[in-house]
Formats: sequence, structure tokens, C-alpha cells
Amino acid sequence: QLYVDWTGLTDTRVRIGRQSVKLDNVRFVGNVEFRQVMQVLDGVSADTKAVLPDTTLFAAYFNRVTQVSTLRQDTDIYLFNARHAISPSEQLIGYGYFLGWDAAPATSTRTLGVRLDGAHPLKDDWELLYTAEYAKQDPYRDGAPTIDSHYSRIGAGGQVGPWFARIDREVLSSNNGQSAFQTPLGTNHLFQGWVDKFLVTPKQGLRDTFVTAGTKLGKATLVTELHRFDSDVP
Repeated sequence: QLYVDWTGLTDTRVRIGRQSVKLDNVRFVGNVEFRQVMQVLDGVSADTKAVLPDTTLFAAYFNRVTQVSTLRQDTDIYLFNARHAISPSEQLIGYGYFLGWDAAPATSTRTLGVRLDGAHPLKDDWELLYTAEYAKQDPYRDGAPTIDSHYSRIGAGGQVGPWFARIDREVLSSNNGQSAFQTPLGTNHLFQGWVDKFLVTPKQGLRDTFVTAGTKLGKATLVTELHRFDSDVP
């Protein structure tokens, strides 16, 4: 990374240069930082907490991305994200990600979505864990007209003390086998069981039903997952 930060306004930062970006759970925008070469973007970003109470606003424009393969591509990327803290452990998020790829304009997409996620205290040391998210993906700039898909995730579970368990269903839909929902800037290794089988969503789409369980041991967290994968095309 190589960037300059300006913090001349209260609770506001403007960053210019080559930078890593992580938004929310990095499903759509992440830096894949565990790789030998992490993903970085060239451009300008700004975030502020000064406009609305308990809300962080983020906006960015990037004209180049270097991915983990070291491939450097010219782009036309606009990212917008608004995160409102309902409580210290619960968030409501709205986002719009506009990804234009100069070398492959037909893959350019617009993704608009909303996410509700958190841990809601119940009593004593019990917490309700939940996630509800939906996003719609369409063509952007010269994107192919076959791009027409959606993303959804719904899940719930509980935590008592250091132990937690939950069940989730994530869908990256297909447009009748013509194209499927894609997340080219995401830290995709973290999803679908850490096996790198679906870094690019197949045209048939993907339905992932999974159970997560684990516990915290001091500063360490032990986690296990069980996944069932299905095509989104009947």
C-alpha cells in the first residue's frame, strides 16, 4: 500500500493512493489479506461519522485493482456503504457497488443491497445471533444483458458464554443458467467452507446451507462448519 490520509474534519478521513479496503463481512469487498499478495485498489476513498448519529458513511472511486494473482486491471469502480449501529453489537447496512472492468466490460455489474446483522442480548450470558441480507445484481456500463441475479443470506443461532452455533442459507442465484451472482472483489476464501471451489460462481448459481459451531478459548476461537451445496437451477 502507498497512500496519504487527510483528517482535517472531525470524525472524517480521506485516503488517496493504493489501499486495501474491507467492508462489512468482506463478502463483496475485501483485501484477501492472508494471501502472499493481498488485493489493493488505486484511487480515493472517504469515510465519516460526522453526518448522522451512530452511522458511518463510506464512498470511494478506484481506477485500478491489483488482485491476489498480481494481475493489475484498469477499472471504473464506485463503492458506497452506509452502516448504522442499532446497538453496539447490531448493525443495519445499505450498499451500492458499481464495478466496471476495462478489459472485460461485459462482466461489469451494479450491486445494490441491504444487510441486518448482529448479536442481540437476551438474558444472563445468552445472545441471539442473526443475519438477514439481500442484494440485486444487474449490468453496469457495458455489462452483458444476461446479468440478472440476486444474493440472499438468512441465518440465526445462539451463543451462551464462549459457545455458539447457528444455521444459515446463502444463495447466489442464476439467471436460468445464463449467468450467476458474482463477487469479484470479495474475500471469497472465507465462504463456502474455505475450500476455494466457488471463487467464481458457476453459471448454474449456488445454494449453500451450512451449520457453524464453535467456542472461544482465551484469545483463540475454534470453529467447525458443515455445508450442503446445491445448484440454483432446477
